[in-house]
Amino acid sequence: MMKMKSISASKASLVFFLCQMISALDVPLDSKLLEELSQPPTITQQSPKDYIVDPRENIVIQCEAKGKPPPSFSWTRNGTHFDIDKDAQVTMKPNSGTLVVNIMNGVKAEAYEGVYQCTARNERGAAISNNIVIRPSRSPLWTKEKLEPNHVREGDSLVLNCRPPVGLPPPIIFWMDNAFQRLPQSERVSQGLNGDLYFSNVQPEDTREDYICYARFNHTQTIQQKQPISVKVFSTKPVTERPPVLLTPTGSTSNKVELRGNVLLLECIAAGLPTPVIRWIKEGGELPANRTFFENFKKTLKIVDVSEADTGNYKCIARNTLGSTHHVISVTVKAAPYWITAPRNLVLSPGEDGTLICRANGNPKPSISWLTNGVPIAIAPEDPSRKVDGDTIIFSAVQERSSAVYQCNASNEYGYLLANAFVNVLAEPPRILTPANKLYQVIADSPALIDCAYFGSPKPEIEWFKGVKGSILRGNEYVFHDNGTLEIPVAQKDSTGTYTCVARNKLGKTQNEVQLEVKDPTMIIKQPEYKVIQRSAQASFECVIKHDPTLMPTVIWLKDNNELPDDERFLVGKDNLTIMNVTDKDDGTYTCIVNTTLDSVSASAVLTVVARPNPPLDLELTGQLERSIELSWVPGEENNSPITNFVIEYEDGLHEPGVWHYQTEVPGSQTTVQLKLSPYVNYSFRVIAVNEIGRSQPSEPSEQYLTKSANPDENPSNVQGIGSEPDNLVITWESLKGFQSNGPGLQYKVSWRQKDVDDEWTSVVVANVSKYIVSGTPTFVPYEIKVQALNDLGYAPEPSEVIGHSGEDLPMVAPGNVQVHVINSTLAKVHWDPVPLKSVRGHLQGYKVYYWKVQSLSRRSKRHVEKKILTFRGNKTFGMLPGLEPYSSYKLNVRVVNGKGEGPASPDKVFKTPEGVPSSPSFLKITNPTLDSLTLEWGSPTHPNGVLTSYILKFQPINNTHELGPLVEIRIPANESSLILKNLNYSTRYKFYFNAQTSVGSGSPITEEAVTIMDEVQPLYPRIRNVTTAAAETYANISWEYEGPDHANFYVEYGVAGSKEDWKKEIVNGSRSFFVLKGLTPGTAYKVRVGAEGLSGFRSSEDLFETGPAMASRQVDIATQGWFIGLMCAVALLILILLIVCFIRRNKGGKYPVKEKEDAHADPEIQPMKEDDGTFGEYRSMSAWTGKKMDKEKKRKGSCASSSEADPVFTKAKSVRSDRSDFFKRSGDQYSNIRSETSYTRRKARQSAELRRASSVSASLCQEEKRYRHGSRRHASEQQIMGLDEGSNSQAEHPPPFHQPLSCNSICGSLARQHSSLLHRFSQTPDYSSDSEDTQSSNHRKVRPSATTHFSESEKNSLMKAVILPELATVLKDALTAARQSINSVAQTRSHSIKYPRIPVTGVPVVPLGAVGSSSQTFESDQIGSLKDQATSGKERVDAYKALEVDSSPEDEEVSSESPTEDEEGPDAIRKFGMENQSYLFKHIKRVLMLKTSKGESSSEEMPILSEEGKVDNALPIHSTVENLICRIWGNPEAKHEAPEILRKLYPLPVDKAALWGTLPKVDRPLITADPVLSLPANVDALPKDLTDRKIEEEIKRSFKLVAAQLGVSIYCTYASKALLVWLEEEQARVKRKWVPSGAIRRKHRLCKLAANFIHDAAEDSLRLTVKNMACLTVAWRAIWLRPWTSSLDLRYQLLSLPYTGGKLFGESLVQILKDFAEHKQSLHLMKKKMLFWPFVFFSSQVSEFLPFSSKV
Repeated sequence: MMKMKSISASKASLVFFLCQMISALDVPLDSKLLEELSQPPTITQQSPKDYIVDPRENIVIQCEAKGKPPPSFSWTRNGTHFDIDKDAQVTMKPNSGTLVVNIMNGVKAEAYEGVYQCTARNERGAAISNNIVIRPSRSPLWTKEKLEPNHVREGDSLVLNCRPPVGLPPPIIFWMDNAFQRLPQSERVSQGLNGDLYFSNVQPEDTREDYICYARFNHTQTIQQKQPISVKVFSTKPVTERPPVLLTPTGSTSNKVELRGNVLLLECIAAGLPTPVIRWIKEGGELPANRTFFENFKKTLKIVDVSEADTGNYKCIARNTLGSTHHVISVTVKAAPYWITAPRNLVLSPGEDGTLICRANGNPKPSISWLTNGVPIAIAPEDPSRKVDGDTIIFSAVQERSSAVYQCNASNEYGYLLANAFVNVLAEPPRILTPANKLYQVIADSPALIDCAYFGSPKPEIEWFKGVKGSILRGNEYVFHDNGTLEIPVAQKDSTGTYTCVARNKLGKTQNEVQLEVKDPTMIIKQPEYKVIQRSAQASFECVIKHDPTLMPTVIWLKDNNELPDDERFLVGKDNLTIMNVTDKDDGTYTCIVNTTLDSVSASAVLTVVARPNPPLDLELTGQLERSIELSWVPGEENNSPITNFVIEYEDGLHEPGVWHYQTEVPGSQTTVQLKLSPYVNYSFRVIAVNEIGRSQPSEPSEQYLTKSANPDENPSNVQGIGSEPDNLVITWESLKGFQSNGPGLQYKVSWRQKDVDDEWTSVVVANVSKYIVSGTPTFVPYEIKVQALNDLGYAPEPSEVIGHSGEDLPMVAPGNVQVHVINSTLAKVHWDPVPLKSVRGHLQGYKVYYWKVQSLSRRSKRHVEKKILTFRGNKTFGMLPGLEPYSSYKLNVRVVNGKGEGPASPDKVFKTPEGVPSSPSFLKITNPTLDSLTLEWGSPTHPNGVLTSYILKFQPINNTHELGPLVEIRIPANESSLILKNLNYSTRYKFYFNAQTSVGSGSPITEEAVTIMDEVQPLYPRIRNVTTAAAETYANISWEYEGPDHANFYVEYGVAGSKEDWKKEIVNGSRSFFVLKGLTPGTAYKVRVGAEGLSGFRSSEDLFETGPAMASRQVDIATQGWFIGLMCAVALLILILLIVCFIRRNKGGKYPVKEKEDAHADPEIQPMKEDDGTFGEYRSMSAWTGKKMDKEKKRKGSCASSSEADPVFTKAKSVRSDRSDFFKRSGDQYSNIRSETSYTRRKARQSAELRRASSVSASLCQEEKRYRHGSRRHASEQQIMGLDEGSNSQAEHPPPFHQPLSCNSICGSLARQHSSLLHRFSQTPDYSSDSEDTQSSNHRKVRPSATTHFSESEKNSLMKAVILPELATVLKDALTAARQSINSVAQTRSHSIKYPRIPVTGVPVVPLGAVGSSSQTFESDQIGSLKDQATSGKERVDAYKALEVDSSPEDEEVSSESPTEDEEGPDAIRKFGMENQSYLFKHIKRVLMLKTSKGESSSEEMPILSEEGKVDNALPIHSTVENLICRIWGNPEAKHEAPEILRKLYPLPVDKAALWGTLPKVDRPLITADPVLSLPANVDALPKDLTDRKIEEEIKRSFKLVAAQLGVSIYCTYASKALLVWLEEEQARVKRKWVPSGAIRRKHRLCKLAANFIHDAAEDSLRLTVKNMACLTVAWRAIWLRPWTSSLDLRYQLLSLPYTGGKLFGESLVQILKDFAEHKQSLHLMKKKMLFWPFVFFSSQVSEFLPFSSKV
């Protein structure tokens, strides 16, 4: 099995293997070889020669050795054998020669001082260690001495001697004071090498009593302290300066001996005043570079690793201003012995020769001595095979007994060297130690080193082969190393293969195979680049690599050669490094390192983070003068972008405080500037630094500097005199700025005189303004004007004069002699005479030419006149009129213009333009292709630009290679619009060029292409016809017939009819002949056409269709269920019609007694509410589309129209009928595209006959209505009108706009309109698209009531069955739906008017309280499930209606309301609904809404049975959809419930109330600012501190918003319910006056009244509960903020009880309460003690101004 291993390809590997060869003979690497081969001992580890031990720890003397067999150890001490067995304190470690001396038992370390030597011995020889001198460390105390104070004169030198005790090793010296602070050192004061403290000269500040010398002994970790030395410096004036004198060394010369390899330290310290400076030189040479250092303020010269070459004379020179001195140190470098050639282990085979060489050097030269196995060779046993020759031992013909360990000792007076080297005589056949089949991998173009580690004795010879049968490797391309390694200097891809290493000696031969693979190098093909990035930006470095596919690279990014910071801003991608939001600390060098198992490459780039500079610092004002000052500053940090300049700004604190103005700017290298100042300005300056990135923040302002006052230096600028009126002169100027006034009391002297007329100036002094008006001047005359500034100190210099003019007036004269020269058909030149300058009466600005086109001479038709104006500046007398239309008649006039305006116009001048070339024909169509002919149709040019003379047609054939054939030209008369080209080639494409021509020339052509067909049977192009559409609300089915080639791909284009927008295109999949257009807008007319892909121009003709209106639902109409249901609906409808018509026609009620009551009880607050529209259960209401039509009709006809055409009931019936008709038509279109013409004709005839009968019956119905009118008046006095509340009035002064009495004319007119509308519809072609609003509205306006006609009963019944009953049934459904919506209005928090239609829901219309989710505000009506599964059958509905008609409570009189009750807010409003009628009402609600009782509920319909707790058991069933909605919202507490935005529009509150009731209150400032009265913590902010409190507050805020929205809903429900009660009372009275209601009608009246009373009470209950909910939320919100308070519990209760007024959480009284509580805090405390048992009295007397809270206490 091949063993995989990777090696380095560097040259260092060569050294490794060479050393391995040597060590292999010494210590073979193979473990099996180690077991078999004998080896003399070798010392591997020993203690240093001079071994200083810590006397507090055990002494460990190391001696480790190896050998085969393992050696044994022995020791000598002081030259004699050391028997460790006799000393209990000494032990030797197992399998080791290391000694451990235990001195922890009280034995002193000094007892084991001495010279120790270790011997390791086995059967092959003995090795010895160095002589190890053991000495314990010493740290003696300072000897006691009496130190006298040092009294020194200022300027003298001083030496404080340390004289530390002699220790082993020597201590480290330093000086400190009593506070353990190091004494500062300098050129004047420094410590010498001997530890003394030298003062070159003393100063008074050197006086102190705590100069202490410390000696630190590192071995024992102790510090010894000398007694403090006192120094007192006394001063003498003057201080005498002194030349330099050396304090150390003394004399002029000295000697220094240092050993080779040590550090040479030379010292010179000099005294003198001033302090001398030390300089070092070497006589006759240079100081050694890279090894010379200066320390101790250049007083110490340090040379490291000295050698014999450093011997010489070194001179130190001390110099000051008074002179110099020097000292020469003669340095001699000696050397302890050091190796030149150390002896090496020698492995020989029997009979071989060898040598051991031991060469050393030193100063003086060392002597060499040899030992054998630790014994001097002179006395060792003789060996005939060896011979000693000085430093060499020669071996010849060695035998196995010659194995031994030899020691070489080289010594002189400065030391010795001892080396062990063994001679091991072995006889071993060759062995290759490198594993077999080892794999070497290298990178191409790098060296390959293939190892062949071997062992043998004698030394084997190594040969290399490549391949299985390859020849021996030779040549310059290979390098063979002594250790067996084969080197390929430059490995290539073809170097890959198997290499065989063969090792042989006289004892045998062996070989080994290894594998070499050469890999592609790893490269960085896109290296990171240098980046300059602004702070907070993003930096990205790329590192794209290419590598050998068999190697797996690892990419590492470093910053400044360290790991990347642990920061999430650093994003390491596959090929890049991205640093987000760069900061200053990201500046540095980024390195991309790519490592594989064989190589490593890297690339670096520098990131420089730049930013705007930091603001300048330390602004300083110097050199203050009256008109100048010098400003200096310190630049801030440049942030890696040099500062280019500084901007200086100033603030005038006297005139414009807080406003900074530009002063000047200076280059970035300048930090001072001389600034010019103005008088009477309080200056402050600031500096802004600018670099390439931008401007820094301004610096802190400088100190203020106020200049003295002076006369103004300058006068106002930009002085002008321009009149605003013909008789005045307005003198204006730019006022001086504040700092330009130079002093207080700035004014202006304004002077003027008429030029060349007045000699004297008229002057006036005005305040600091910028305008003065001179009145009574002549019109437009020149004036000389000057304005001079002055202040309290005097005038400014004399101002210069300017010329102005008084006011202008309109010019008086028009330009004359206007002439027009027509240049061509589009350009004309106009001339005029200039007007006299005096008549201009102002500055001549130029002339305006007005011109316009009168008519086109070719069409002779006038159009809207659009005048054009050209202005010619200056005194020009001509101008060009471009852009004229050819062959047209124009007029123009000219006017003069001055600064006031235009003068009179010149007389109109008429001119005509000649003919021009026409535009291209408007279109060109080519139709009816045959075998040899084409039909061309065209339209005349849009702009003929003259009289057309003819058309020019040119055409030419195009062959299959798109080459053009000969061109044929035909001239066609101008009155033609089509042409049939005959005698054409069949199946040929032609290209046509068609243009028009006038007498001037030909216009631009229009081009087209067409193809003749191949034969008469099969046309070449597709033919699409009979395009039909079947439209619904939002989609339409398009179908067509196709004739043409197979596999044609069709597309449908459509767009809004009448729109200029581009056609929208839809591709038809496959070859189908139908397509469904989706996403259409309801009630919109569309155009559509069908085409074939790839054949441009071949499309069908356009077809129009209209989508149906948006409908609430598409349920089966109830009127189609049978005659009985229709009859019952008709009876119920007649009653509801009377009620509804009375509601909306009440403004005509003045004819009846009820009107007088309305006038007497007007309530201006109650406004008419718009009826909501919607659906419930299985009923469909009026659609939004129909409602929009009604709104438009009302707006157009007026709110008080009395015409029968405005009757909304019949308008609604007509609209619903139209909706249903459109629905039926759309439904029919969906299942059949082709209608039967016969069926349509029969249906049209039948419906026309029914309409004729309806017209004849209408008069009979009107007569019946008149009889009811007289019989119902007597009931008016019996009715009562219920007010909204006590003392409320009805709306006499604000009648609703649609309240009018029902009349015969209205009924008949409505029926006639229906007749006319239907006849009009049936008279049209069978187009079943919906009528547009405009068409229906126009029909509605034009129809008038028909003449009265009598009908028989059969005709009446036929009319009722065919027309009226279906329509009345529809209106009945809408009315019933509206009533049901009113019943459920309390539970709805959102409702939509017709203006805001919502998605129709075919279930109980429950509106959710809020949308779930924070981002979506959509309604949840689409989440309500349908109630179709609970809808009853048609028979059940009939039964429900029958029960509604016959069922009644025991009495038909009105039910009295319950007595009002009192609660904590005050008396309840009068409740209008009696509890005894609850079961009766709920039973009918349940029937009419078809609410089914669940299995768990009782099916009994008896009266409710009240339990002991007062709870009823006849609750209405809760539909599962409603329950699911409630549970879903309750089960999602994390959702952010919010009120829809549309509720604010549906239920708006007045602005002042919305600000108080509809918005969140703000938290009062004392709660946030930590008022000390409240004992709040200082870090309280606008949020509660506790996280749970924050969550609670967040939910309270959201609940507050929901309740605020609910408040608006409740208020409007209350208003609407009260208005509904008033309307019901009024309409009930009116019905009783007109007719005598039957029992069923009275029961229905009573049921409606009960429902209205119930709605009224529910709306008021909802309002009161909403307000209470808001109050509770306010208290809870307050409690959250008061919970962490440490103040009195009483105060918190009082604050909780404050009344809520809106705006603030606690209100304005909060601050006063806090103040009062603080003032009386002490007195309250005393009174609490006295009145401990009367808390109520205490609180009522002390806190009477608060709300009562004693019950809480």
